[in-house]
Amino acid sequence: MYNKIVGPDTVNTKVTHAYVFTMPKSGSAFIGIFLNAYSDLLNTKYPTAKDLEHKIPDRHLFGKSDFSVEHADCPGYLEAEPNPYMLALWKSLTYSHQVLAGDPVKKKLLSVPMAPAANKNRGGNDKKFLDRCKIVFIYRNPLDQLISFFKHNQGYLPDGHPQAPKNIPKAGLEKFIFDRSALNDYIKIFYSFHIVRQKYPEMILMVPYEEMINNKPMTLRRILNHLGIPYNEKAFLIAVELTSIENMKALENKMGHGLLNPQEQSPGRHIRNGGIGVWQAQMAPDIVKRIEAAFNKFSLSLTMFHIADKLDNEFSFLAPNNLSRPKNRP
Repeated sequence: MYNKIVGPDTVNTKVTHAYVFTMPKSGSAFIGIFLNAYSDLLNTKYPTAKDLEHKIPDRHLFGKSDFSVEHADCPGYLEAEPNPYMLALWKSLTYSHQVLAGDPVKKKLLSVPMAPAANKNRGGNDKKFLDRCKIVFIYRNPLDQLISFFKHNQGYLPDGHPQAPKNIPKAGLEKFIFDRSALNDYIKIFYSFHIVRQKYPEMILMVPYEEMINNKPMTLRRILNHLGIPYNEKAFLIAVELTSIENMKALENKMGHGLLNPQEQSPGRHIRNGGIGVWQAQMAPDIVKRIEAAFNKFSLSLTMFHIADKLDNEFSFLAPNNLSRPKNRP
């Protein structure tokens, strides 16, 4: 289900509030840099290397009343969740860092119109606002995301670098995933968008990171269309080229630090290889089974995602036919 883009494939023209929410280590730096570069090019400014360093997009980028790219769970989840049991289960999960919950002011701005039963005096104004508000959520398959998040957290260099560790210590990875809330982070964020999209299917575009790898121009075009950002082919193609993984890696090497760490002259890098299925070389089957069990509690499964082009034999239990469907909770 979530191995492809999920959501409307339309060109919107009256979007005043446009938001891009991302799972950590799922193309966050890339999409912010791409949007900034594309905006510069639309305004006939060719981005310099300094411009391409990751910076938070302007709040009024592309002339929007409000625009942002950030990590956060989905605004309106608390109002949209129909099942009290699942809401309590979701609330029981803790974030590794509270910043992942997002900006409370922005979430309140969006959440109020999403609860019309509690705001009857706003009525028509709520609907008009929701019609002008569009959200893109970018996420990576959980297994590759957890590996990448761990390496980023540890300050690892990209795979293949002479100084990069060959193997990840199993004990350290398990502690990061299960004890330091990295898995909670993923489930809490993803599940919130999964539920809100069911209530507002025209508002939210769910975009797998893997689609940005395999079908980059098409995926970026759909993001622009959904957010009501005008399309200019020449500017678009230049922005795509400027923000290729190769170019961004070269930029980090030239700067001597990660794109997200302009003041930190450490060897760590934010742009990694972005491969699909790299988790198979680093995760033991028992860890993967524990992750699947955690997803099942939320009626989700790893098989919903593009976890690999081909599964190794030791992970054949993840083939769709070998996994029972997660049961809906009471």
